[in-house]
Amino acid sequence: MVRNFEVDKLNKYPIGLYARKDFFRCLKSMFNTELKQFILSRMKHSSGNIKPVIVIDDNTKLSKCYLVNDTLTDFIEQTDTHAKLLCLRVNKTADWQIKKTKIQKSNISNKEKIRLCDLLESKYILNHELKSKDIKEIEKI
Repeated sequence: MVRNFEVDKLNKYPIGLYARKDFFRCLKSMFNTELKQFILSRMKHSSGNIKPVIVIDDNTKLSKCYLVNDTLTDFIEQTDTHAKLLCLRVNKTADWQIKKTKIQKSNISNKEKIRLCDLLESKYILNHELKSKDIKEIEKI
């Protein structure tokens, strides 16, 4: 389900940021100072939130892995084997991430956003076959 989130509340996430069990994920175009501060605040709030941040490049669809520094004030790029494996996992969902963020930022109705995001999830995450009309709608994004 798509929601418009306010950044100022700890239990609400900004558009384009997704928290998973093992990592946070976002687009490079969204990985700005405001988003970094939000992620750092989540990490400071709970030690369970201290996990890698995977940043997907909007153009190349390749990702980089970042870990928080010891003082929980900034991020450091990681290139070890674990980071590379996380990036490989996230690279497979790059199209979904990019298109979902575009939908969330668009001016279409919330009902339409929900419908399109559900179609994206069916196609890219659940690997379901879509009807040709649904594929055309997704391709317009």
